[in-house]
Amino acid sequence: MYKLQKEDYQELYPYLLPSEVKEEFGDRAPTERTISQVYSDNNPLTPNAFLAKYVFKKSIAIMDLDISSRQWTAYCLEKFKEIRSKRKQELWNKINKIEAIQDEG
Repeated sequence: MYKLQKEDYQELYPYLLPSEVKEEFGDRAPTERTISQVYSDNNPLTPNAFLAKYVFKKSIAIMDLDISSRQWTAYCLEKFKEIRSKRKQELWNKINKIEAIQDEG
């Protein structure tokens, strides 16, 4: 069984919280605490703080002035969800390929 690697966590940050990584990938991931440590070793902010500070606050500068901040926030959240789903699917694809190769060998 494939175990998540440091590079995998870098792809998931900040889109999944440690608890979500553990729930999604089960025994392929270590404990939530270990995932938190890996996240913090490579990123100065927690995923939620990163999202709040860098995605929403910084993106206001490029916001379309013809829409409200509520609409902009909804747009950003939708994009965030799309990226989150894509990252999870890409990692599952990688896991499935690696495990298929391991099963053949």
